[in-house]
Formats: sequence, C-alpha cells, structure tokens
Amino acid sequence: MNRFKKTRCEEIINKLISFPICYPFLQLIDPERDGAPDYYQFVSKPMALVEVKRKLSEDKYKTVQEFKDDVELIWANARAYNGEGTLFTDMALEAKYWFDKKMKHFPDTLEQEWTEKVLSVSKRLFKLTAHPPPEVDPTGELKITTQSDDELNDPLPPPPPPQIPQEPPAETDKDKKPEENIPQTAEKVEQQPQTTIPAAQAEIKAE
Repeated sequence: MNRFKKTRCEEIINKLISFPICYPFLQLIDPERDGAPDYYQFVSKPMALVEVKRKLSEDKYKTVQEFKDDVELIWANARAYNGEGTLFTDMALEAKYWFDKKMKHFPDTLEQEWTEKVLSVSKRLFKLTAHPPPEVDPTGELKITTQSDDELNDPLPPPPPPQIPQEPPAETDKDKKPEENIPQTAEKVEQQPQTTIPAAQAEIKAE
C-alpha cells in the first residue's frame, strides 16, 4: 500500500472513530469488562476500530482490500453476537453504510481523487440548475431542456430550394411613356423674299 492510499485509509478510520454510533466498536471486546462472557463462542476473529488504526500505523496492510476486510469484520462480529434487530447491530449497519460508500469511490491516485470530486461537484451543480430552489425561481419558469439521443440522431431537414431570379415582364404599349417632342437640330435655310422692282424703275433701266 503506497503512501497516498494509506493516508486515505487513515482518514476513513479516524472518521469512523469520531462517530458516536461507533463507540461500541472502538476497543476489542473484553468478556468480563463488557459483560459478554460467551462472546468468543460466537466470534472467532475479534476486531475493533482502534486495532485497525494500529495496524495501519505499523504498515500491517499490504493492500486496501486487507484494510477493508478488517473493518467489515467489525460489523459482521456485531451482527453475529447481538443478532438482527438489536441496537448494536443497527448501529453497526449504519456505520457499514457510510463505510461502504467511502470504499466504493476509493481513489487509487491523487489524480483520480481530483477527477471524482470534479464530477461530483458537476452533478450537484446540474441538479441545482435543473431544479432551482423557490428563492431563485419563485415563478417556476426556469427550466433546462436537453435533447435526447433520438433527437440528436434525427436526419437534418432538406435545404430550401435555390432562388431563381425572375426576368422582369415585357413592357406593353400601355406601359410605354409618350415620347417627348425633340426639337429639330438641323438648321433651316430661311428663304429670302424676292424683291420686286417698281415698274417705273424698270423702265428707266430699260432706257
């Protein structure tokens, strides 16, 4: 067992020792002191939380599984001697429930422990966001909708048809504007009026 795993095991056993419900399981049972003269008739391998802590400090456990087996032995001994439905058995089952949860997510490395914590926080944040408390969402209008896998796998709709430009309609006679009278630019030669010579002058010229 490496240093990291040993430290985590020590944290777990110290937490168990601090629980009030674990008080009956701290020390090894003394038949005379604890008023259980027939204890060893039911329990062949006694174990206690303080004993597990001692073995940890002396590096007696080579694997985490060995540590787990000794702690599980404490709960099993309590059930074997006290029987089902008794106070001590119920206390042992309560402690076992907490211990099993810790061992289920027991990390092998510091990196794995960090990843587990990040995932745990992410799940809690998602639940809080998906179901906000009344103080945050008094009207109940905040909701988070997620697409299902089927919706994500649905085919995309066909693209719209291309827009073909339309030619403007041909102009009709009605649409045509009347042409404006454009003045002729060509210069017209003005005809000079013919002068008439009076008859008297004509006669004089004739003479």
